[in-house]
Amino acid sequence: MRCHQVVDSTQDVAREAVRRGAEGPVLVVTQRQSSGRGRRGRRWVHAPGGLAFTLAVQVPLDAPAAWPTMAAALGSARAVEAHTGIALGIKWPNDLVHGGRKVGGVLAEAHGPWSLVGVGLNVNSSPGVADDTPTACLAEIGGAALDLSALLIELTAAIVGALLADATTRRALQQPWNELSVVLGEWVFVSGPDGHVYGRVDTLPADGSLHLALDDGTRRVITTGDVSLRLDRTG
Repeated sequence: MRCHQVVDSTQDVAREAVRRGAEGPVLVVTQRQSSGRGRRGRRWVHAPGGLAFTLAVQVPLDAPAAWPTMAAALGSARAVEAHTGIALGIKWPNDLVHGGRKVGGVLAEAHGPWSLVGVGLNVNSSPGVADDTPTACLAEIGGAALDLSALLIELTAAIVGALLADATTRRALQQPWNELSVVLGEWVFVSGPDGHVYGRVDTLPADGSLHLALDDGTRRVITTGDVSLRLDRTG
């Protein structure tokens, strides 16, 4: 475990730790990130009173490439509910949301046999609107400030447990992953490398992809992209 007051990015500190030969899971946590990042090069705004940490773990070799992201999102949501009673949803592929507002996010990066899994969580404050996305914090939702250390302990235990799950356990976790999804069964816009597509999410398979049913009767498999919930195809 490595604790810092300020770092550029917990992902970078964790990468350097494993490069130098760290053994076993590594936890890097900071009070403030000056250059935190999210998916696709976006900046992660770390509000004071929030949690920002990275877990470096060697996941089972037979785990799908998307499993670190899925495991961290699922583990985070389950830990938050166990600790606070607040039920968060998962917005594919990596956002933790409540009432349409973003509460946290996950960034998973590969480094050799290691998975560097970064988690940002708005606990006692939130940045308001970040990247045109409204945000919320757990304290606002639950009506009381939270002890960051106690929550961190529960989060890391749940996430590491999910990351290290064997094939049988991963199959069992597929159901709660689907149950926590806020996009399954919904009509969505997906923006990705191949442009925009509009369809209804009908399947979230164990490989971490998103399957869309289009209104022309065809299907589309999405492996990467940003999802926006829409009631219609305008906007």
